[in-house]
Amino acid sequence: MNQEEFYYEGTNPKRVKIICVILVILFIIVVGIYIYIRSTYTLNVKSKVIVELGSEVSNNITDYIDNKIADEKDYTLNLKGVSISDNKYDLVGEYQYKVKYKSITKKGKIVVKDTTPPDVEIEEAKVGIDEEIEPDEFVKSCVDYSRPCNVEVNGTSIEELVQHAGTYTVNLVISDQYNNKVNKTASLEVKKGYSRADVIQSDLKIDHIDEKVEDFKNELYIKYDKALAPHDFEHNEEYQTLAEAATSSLYNYLPEEYKLNRVDDFLLFPVFNKYNYVVGVAIRVTLDNGKTMYLSK
Repeated sequence: MNQEEFYYEGTNPKRVKIICVILVILFIIVVGIYIYIRSTYTLNVKSKVIVELGSEVSNNITDYIDNKIADEKDYTLNLKGVSISDNKYDLVGEYQYKVKYKSITKKGKIVVKDTTPPDVEIEEAKVGIDEEIEPDEFVKSCVDYSRPCNVEVNGTSIEELVQHAGTYTVNLVISDQYNNKVNKTASLEVKKGYSRADVIQSDLKIDHIDEKVEDFKNELYIKYDKALAPHDFEHNEEYQTLAEAATSSLYNYLPEEYKLNRVDDFLLFPVFNKYNYVVGVAIRVTLDNGKTMYLSK
């Protein structure tokens, strides 16, 4: 027998090495694809969502998670506990939100900040010599979620300016409670023989109310002969008497045809002139038959 007819074919080490490398590469690719799909289409919430006070609340799930979404219907957003009014963030602070994806629920944080300065409209003022006027009396309107608006004079004080007749520029700084500021200038006329107080108190024209009442049509229960400053109004005996009586019983104020109806709700509120002085008081009642009316004497 020829020795050449028999041979032994040994394993090729190079070939085995190549196969192993290929298997490792395939394994890495498969694991990578699995990790990618799992991380992409699972649930990774954002640890912190920063929003501005007064901004609209988003119900778009993509604003709260980092992963890709195959179907938004698989995700449920829970904003319970977040301070929201009229679909707007209405209070500065940190709140927790939750997102549920299938059987997984994760938590994130919503941070509500106020970095917006007040939106202010200024008006000019006229006073008599040595007559007092507060800085906020130059502010016609101040719109800001972080009220109250604080008004300060920057530069020469009003007390100095009113000592002599003339027209002056008053530099104002208006800020909210989070120290967002806006600078404004107002014109102040100091006139001899003039009384701003008399003008304000004699202005009985209805300008605005502070309550959110849409059906108010200037129907007053109390009409003052002289407009009252807000701090004087709070201690006004006529208003206090009315407030106490209204709290205990409103039936004495109802028209005769409605005496048999039950008062389900009522609102007692002051009405202001353009100087923010009180010119009167309104009473709005809602009866058990759904009728809403303003009472009058």
